[in-house]
Amino acid sequence: KSYGSVLFDQVRIYSMDQATYASYIESNRANKNAMSVSLKSTVSTEQFENGKFENDTLTGWTGLTNNGSSLVNSNNYYGLINFSNTNYEDYKLPTALSDANLYNNTKALLINNQESASVGYKSSTIAIKQHQTYKISFYAYASISSGSAVAKLVEVNPFSEENSNYAKTYSLEITNSSSDAYTNGWKLYSFYIQGRSFEDTNVFLELWLGEEEKAVGYIAIDDVVVSKVTSNEYNSTSSSKNGVQCNFGASNEATIK
Repeated sequence: KSYGSVLFDQVRIYSMDQATYASYIESNRANKNAMSVSLKSTVSTEQFENGKFENDTLTGWTGLTNNGSSLVNSNNYYGLINFSNTNYEDYKLPTALSDANLYNNTKALLINNQESASVGYKSSTIAIKQHQTYKISFYAYASISSGSAVAKLVEVNPFSEENSNYAKTYSLEITNSSSDAYTNGWKLYSFYIQGRSFEDTNVFLELWLGEEEKAVGYIAIDDVVVSKVTSNEYNSTSSSKNGVQCNFGASNEATIK
């Protein structure tokens, strides 16, 4: 409940060209009273369970380990971080961590290897419809002193086990935080997806800190969102450090059994 009053006046809608819009966004990045809203992307009905990590538990996410690591380690922390808790030592963090300046955002996933380890989390599975184009995006904050972090988009094998080499996996390296004041150093990463031509398929995310080799440091993940994009938007994107095209309909060099 709230008490008091608020007055609004001179509510106006302006049209602006792309250059003016870009200049406005750049000059207002650190302004809490301004917000950029994109109407180009439509949120898909297919979403990963608890993709925004706002539940009180990590429902929808399964812990993963490699290289003899364990999810139980008194020197490390694996789980949710609550941004309202200012005692960062509860999460084994060396300093406080701010959120990515997202609306109504209170929690995120934290993988914190103060002692070297290989730990990750696997999402629930979503369907990618044939011929459809999507974008899976998420924010990440990273401070890694050794090793590396990676996000993997993994396809569930749509064929028989004998043809398992036809299932595809795409990867994005998660790198150390940026100097962007608007997002408090968080970076936005995106998988741009083209569905298969002849059938639907299913995919899930894996988020790793030290998958192949152990790593030291921490990564925080937040706001995992699946959006529908047009084929023109998909085709106009190019693979970069923070984004990758994922064409599940492209042929593989393999022998049909």
